Amino acid sequence: MSYSRLLRFILPLAVTFFVMDLGSQVLNGGMARAPQATTTLAAFGVGWGLILFLSAPLVQSRELGLMLVSDRASLAAVRRFVLLAGTLLMLGLASLTLPPLTTLAIEELHGIDGTLGATVRTALFWLIPYPLLRGLCYFYAGLLLRVRHTLLVSYATLSNLGVSILMVFVLVTLP
Repeated sequence: MSYSRLLRFILPLAVTFFVMDLGSQVLNGGMARAPQATTTLAAFGVGWGLILFLSAPLVQSRELGLMLVSDRASLAAVRRFVLLAGTLLMLGLASLTLPPLTTLAIEELHGIDGTLGATVRTALFWLIPYPLLRGLCYFYAGLLLRVRHTLLVSYATLSNLGVSILMVFVLVTLP
């Protein structure tokens, strides 16, 4: 493989990760401009940490799509696994929105008050589908990387980041 081919393969992915790190700063800056910035940033920190913790097992879905899919049968098997794992993690996240478990996992374990806990609960409720969607995105990104479509994966990731930033600024303007 020549260096130019290797560069064409890896450059879109490298730029994407750089922009994603920059994008998190924009998201935090947008939330810092919210009417109740401290509460918003605290709720986001607790909620997002829990969501990332619960969806972490599905990060490896990219490698599943990249390495384990070789024919239609293996594609179906890996897709079923990602769907099942994502659904189970969604149920785990949904259980965190129920009062007995929420009080323990969010308020007591993190040492926050009931008002902030309610905000975190609301955020978790709206993000229940996230583990499944994250797993499927990683899985299909792995399939695209398998056929050397790194540019398409980069465009999708950057579009995701753009929508996230846009939604922060739209939601900050809401009462």
